[in-house]
Amino acid sequence: MVDAELLNYEKEEKLHKIIEDDEMIGFFVVDVEKMKAIFVREESRDHTPEILPLVYQFAKILSPGFLTIAADPKNPRTAKHAALNGFTKTDRTVQGKECVLEIWEWRAWEES
Repeated sequence: MVDAELLNYEKEEKLHKIIEDDEMIGFFVVDVEKMKAIFVREESRDHTPEILPLVYQFAKILSPGFLTIAADPKNPRTAKHAALNGFTKTDRTVQGKECVLEIWEWRAWEES
């Protein structure tokens, strides 16, 4: 993400800071029903097992009961964390900037 894009997300109140010990260690972006980015600075990545479940939980609270994540199939970490946090892989894909991304989704309700 480029700085202008992040500034726009912040202005639109879609950028959410991850704070630890009164210091910003990362951010995530939720645009209505799409979780578009999660970033944790390198020095804090040892804490991601504790941080990410809280980020996903808060993103779900911000959503209207439905949330998607686009995951790069060449980077299994995103899919792993999505699965661990209640997301299910769909058969849908979307063209990302560099490759085709797999769509993972979470729903607050069960489909009948």
